[in-house]
Amino acid sequence: AAAGTRLALQLLIINDFKLYSYQNRYHNTQPMSRINELIDGSQLTHHLISAKGRSVATLPTLISMILSDPNTYVFGEILALENVQKMSSSEDESIRQYFQLLEIFAYGTYTDYKESGLPPLSEAQDLKLKQLTIAALAAQKRTIPYSLLLDSLNIENLRELEDLIIECIYQGLIEGKLDQEKQQLEIDCTIGRDVRIEDIDSMINTLSTWKDKSQVLLEEINLKIMHAQTEDEQIKSQKEAFEKNLEEKKGVIKTSLAEEPEQQMMMDQDFHFMDPSRGPRGRKYMFIKYKHTNILGVEKEETSTDTCNHSKQYIIIMLNWFYIKK
Repeated sequence: AAAGTRLALQLLIINDFKLYSYQNRYHNTQPMSRINELIDGSQLTHHLISAKGRSVATLPTLISMILSDPNTYVFGEILALENVQKMSSSEDESIRQYFQLLEIFAYGTYTDYKESGLPPLSEAQDLKLKQLTIAALAAQKRTIPYSLLLDSLNIENLRELEDLIIECIYQGLIEGKLDQEKQQLEIDCTIGRDVRIEDIDSMINTLSTWKDKSQVLLEEINLKIMHAQTEDEQIKSQKEAFEKNLEEKKGVIKTSLAEEPEQQMMMDQDFHFMDPSRGPRGRKYMFIKYKHTNILGVEKEETSTDTCNHSKQYIIIMLNWFYIKK
């Protein structure tokens, strides 16, 4: 059950995983192939089949090979095997040490190994455990200072640390980028490691909290949508009322112009005043122009009293209409 839970959580965490390039210099030409190797379980299945038929005495050799395999980063299913569990109670200390080492690779970090007093690791095993340690830290923090990584991995050279991080990104263990200016690793995503039985309750609580927060957020989004729909309906109603009022004003102006043909001004189809220079027989007409400040200005030509001295009532009607039009 624990192994199945771990596998399900791992699939959830790294679904649709994408690899980052580091400052556009490192690029994976097959972005999903490496991720598929990590999650399809084919290599792990091969190790499980090999381990099931072995005696306790021969398991250390197989476990050493598994811990060195660059394509295997989860070990919970192997730990769950009955014959592997028997290694923990073996009278042979070396066999017990390999079981402890397998547990560290499944659940622990490089610091745990250093404190355990277990035999030295091979170069491949040392690299893998450091990579798993970075993945474990990435699951706990979104931003990891270089100082913490150097201390956790027992590394003194900054260049060596950055090369190790780049390798983790290329291998698909983490997704993120290096910030050399701030001396930190910024994490976006990481693979899921093996889950202990005692950690399941904590994970369930975390997921339950996330579900509750998501539900609250969803309700707030629905309220925003309803509010936006109400405002949209109000705007449409106001627009319809405005257009209706505008048509009424247009009718009033047309009627006024029809009743006073000698005072009719030249306008286009939208009732905008045309250029006064186009007036018949060279007459100059009063015209109105718009202001960006929504203030209407009236300019008059005093050369002809017949065309400039319109009735005050007519001018007021026209100004009101243009104010509404603007």
